[in-house]
Amino acid sequence: MRAAAEDLKRYGATVVPAFSSEEDFSRWKERVWQAMDEFPEYKVHGRNAQRVLGGFGAYANPASFHHPTIQRLRTELKRRVSRPLFLRYVRRPDANVEVLFDRLCVRHATFGTVTAEAWHRDIYDHAKYGVRPLAQRDELFGGWVNLSDEVQRFRGILGSHTEPEAMRAQERGGGFALLTKAEIAQQCVDARLAAQAGGTFGGMRCTADGDVQVPPGHMLVFYQRLLHAVAPSKPPTTPQLRLFFGHRVTLEQTPLFPLDLILLDNRVPRIPSGQIPPMYSQNHYAFFSRTPKYREWGQKTFKTQCLYERTTPSGMPYATPGSRNNLEPSCNLSRSMPSLTRMGFPAYAYTEATRATMTPETLDLYGPDTDVLEAED
Repeated sequence: MRAAAEDLKRYGATVVPAFSSEEDFSRWKERVWQAMDEFPEYKVHGRNAQRVLGGFGAYANPASFHHPTIQRLRTELKRRVSRPLFLRYVRRPDANVEVLFDRLCVRHATFGTVTAEAWHRDIYDHAKYGVRPLAQRDELFGGWVNLSDEVQRFRGILGSHTEPEAMRAQERGGGFALLTKAEIAQQCVDARLAAQAGGTFGGMRCTADGDVQVPPGHMLVFYQRLLHAVAPSKPPTTPQLRLFFGHRVTLEQTPLFPLDLILLDNRVPRIPSGQIPPMYSQNHYAFFSRTPKYREWGQKTFKTQCLYERTTPSGMPYATPGSRNNLEPSCNLSRSMPSLTRMGFPAYAYTEATRATMTPETLDLYGPDTDVLEAED
């Protein structure tokens, strides 16, 4: 884990094994697939079921955040990966690491193509989403754990997290920091990506396109301010599964976002950007208007208590996941879902351990008398 921490410091990203063995990985992978068939909001089952619209495939139903299997997996990954990694990265035992809620994701050729995203940096935007600013010296990290049998890819410029442009973007704030064509040329982004092609960078290996490989059963962790993009790619012919995973390293002991009602009622939480994630995009309203299969998707996919009835501009009825009878208008405006309890389902309980996972916990795994630099992997 010490080598992975050095990669994170030097390159702004690292890829590490997330499970103790192939058998352990297979068990967790199957548990997550099984958990999806147990989500109470849905009528559909199976790995080919399209539970959310859009090729990106990121779920935003409340059970996908709170199901006991997802709770336990986050807790296991924090114990096995997050705390050992960031202990060696930060090298101060008074620091804490908090796991941030993020989305489960399934991609498949029948769901559509992942829309390419241009080169950008993810910058936390407290003003846009009405949440509190980061504390001084806080650091946010993105990433995911690959729960598929195929290698997944991450397109990023290794080492770009320490550049002046990255630090200025973080100081400015404002969320999604998109590079202009002129900035892409000025910063030689395409040439730098090409220089990564086929290379090995610490424990990371890159494809012929310069993308970082994330093998099955491995976790990617990267600085949010690292320059990265979503590359256009051929949709997988078999469903690919991942769990996005956010981290906050902080000296605080208070969670970044309030947790009590999120956990108690199983509400849709804020993800690391600060936003409450939607179930479909704004662009899908055009599809609802002109394509029958999109208008039918809600009724075929969700139980009645999870649907909000709408009409197209031409008067055709359809339903989308949301707040039934518009009891929570904010959900229907933001294209998000209410809590499990508001929809009439029992909430999944959190244990002391799974709740603590979502709070800042000390990195000092070895006790106050142990020198961090001398701790054995």
